[in-house]
Amino acid sequence: MHQAAFHPAFKRDIKNLPTQLLDKLNKSFDEVLINPFRFDRLKGELREISKTKIRHLGVEYRLAFYVQKEIVVFLMFSTRENFYDYLRRRMR
Repeated sequence: MHQAAFHPAFKRDIKNLPTQLLDKLNKSFDEVLINPFRFDRLKGELREISKTKIRHLGVEYRLAFYVQKEIVVFLMFSTRENFYDYLRRRMR
């Protein structure tokens, strides 16, 4: 199992989420930490980053992360709308 690390702004992403969504997010953390290489990778300039999707009350969320040796760095959690633009800005 891999170790988890978080981008400094990640805490802000999850600050006001409802409890049910946080439960789903925690479950996704566990799945990613067990085998982070089974998830889809992004394309283009973000090709080193992987993502997983979480659906909650009809809204689709994205969890972006990358693997660095034995550490999974969680970058961002947000709705799909403008997700990739925000992720590009966060990676600068």
